[in-house]
Amino acid sequence: MSLETKRICFGWRPGDTLPRPEIAGIASGGLPRPADPTYGALARNFARTGNKGYIVIGEATARLFACDRHASAFVDLPALACERDVRASAEALNRAFDLIVLPTAYEIAPDRDFSSLVALLERLDVPVVTLGLGMKDGGLRMEDLHPSLHQLLSWLNDHAALFGVRADRTATWLHANGFPRAVALGCPSMHLHPEAIARLRPPMVAMDRLRLATGGYVLRDLARAAGLSALLEGCDASYFVQDEIFHSVTFAADDIVIDDARGELRKEAMERAITAWGGFVPSFGRYLYFDGLDAWRQAMAGHDLFVGDRFHGGTVALQVGLPTVMFARDVRADELSRFYGIPQPELGGAGADDLAPLLAQALGEQSLAAFRATHARRDAAFWQAMARVGLNRAGTRVKPA
Repeated sequence: MSLETKRICFGWRPGDTLPRPEIAGIASGGLPRPADPTYGALARNFARTGNKGYIVIGEATARLFACDRHASAFVDLPALACERDVRASAEALNRAFDLIVLPTAYEIAPDRDFSSLVALLERLDVPVVTLGLGMKDGGLRMEDLHPSLHQLLSWLNDHAALFGVRADRTATWLHANGFPRAVALGCPSMHLHPEAIARLRPPMVAMDRLRLATGGYVLRDLARAAGLSALLEGCDASYFVQDEIFHSVTFAADDIVIDDARGELRKEAMERAITAWGGFVPSFGRYLYFDGLDAWRQAMAGHDLFVGDRFHGGTVALQVGLPTVMFARDVRADELSRFYGIPQPELGGAGADDLAPLLAQALGEQSLAAFRATHARRDAAFWQAMARVGLNRAGTRVKPA
């Protein structure tokens, strides 16, 4: 089978927020979001994917690999397994696809129940590949997890063509708990545009002229949000929102909160919400929110660097070639940043006076050279692992200028 005729099911969260209608057996495409600037419309669209980090992962995975793009598809297998007859679904998947790729994230967590998914996987005849599977938090014990998650990990260890996991910490934990086939391969989103990472250089713009991109935990984690705001005080900083506004009752459903054409949330509304929640006036100059990665990347490309607290926000910055400083709030960001060698200082109690020396150290030539070299090794290992299961890069690899 040629690479371009392989039919791949990308079987986790999709890489966009389009609905997936079934209309009388007729091939159909999901409609784009309505031109509705209200919070309720944003929340309904957000519910299709959850945390925008998932669409960064899903979109990258679907774009990376050579396949028959008229016969490959996003299918949310966990949802399918819960909503449809498992036997009939497995038969349909076996007929329709040659390979199933699961672009996962922080699924090793106490609140995950994969009973229906395991029943579905047990009936599949096509090869299954997992990518990016990781722990939600550190300190997990097997007894903390739902029995079905143990069953899922056992099935992947015994039957997956490739049991790809997030990074070394997750792989070590899985090996220690009896799953020796887990291999640390990183996140697919870090392999979409390696040429952009290969050409990273220290920013050449004066501090007072830098256009900064950031993202973090406003409306979710007071200490982290206040710390990031203090660090960027006085800067021209754009805050890229992922899921923060959906974690609390911040706005009424009919509140107009966004300039829909520009993807810019109303600054005054965001500042009121953050001040009421955290008791401080945030320093960010604007707040951006996107449902699609093309618009997200285009907006990110209008900045000089990224300094922030969200791993996949930083990944989008790296995809367009921005020097990136990644603060690590949790095991997920810490594990991936260490795996790829992304500059990772501590946010701590840093203030505005600390920003210039922090950037000079984290984004100096020596630091970036180490990052470029580490990423190049990880990228080569990623594609070697993909080739062993018949997955090759879509198109021609771009060489860095």
